[in-house]
Amino acid sequence: MVDPGSADNICIVSAGYLSGTLSAPLGAAILTSKSAATGLLARVCVGGPFAAQMRQAGFDHLVLKGRAENETFLLVRDGRIEFKEGHDLKDKSLSDQCAILRKDVLAEKNVAAMACSGTVALEIKDPEGIIAYEKNF
Repeated sequence: MVDPGSADNICIVSAGYLSGTLSAPLGAAILTSKSAATGLLARVCVGGPFAAQMRQAGFDHLVLKGRAENETFLLVRDGRIEFKEGHDLKDKSLSDQCAILRKDVLAEKNVAAMACSGTVALEIKDPEGIIAYEKNF
């Protein structure tokens, strides 16, 4: 039995099948792990562009295992995954965290702005079918 608070507890991040397609409102990321509160399997659905960006970076699923010694953030881009030092992000507001990450990640590339990362073209087998489905939804 895995202790939910241990490094052995994995977290799976999955992009929904429709993430990054013409069906943008139905794209979501799902985080699955054992809950520290209940000890049971827990899932959290997250809206927004993350799932589409993850798929465009080349990943449908991420399995996070172990525990970092220091605060870190996960950078996923163009088929690569990097763990970077968090620079005391824990005590910062979300907007401050974003500003710090933009500065640190983009400064090393001499980039002044940030855009979605990923160049994998997602094949849409039946775009008309997706549009028709959404109209009936």
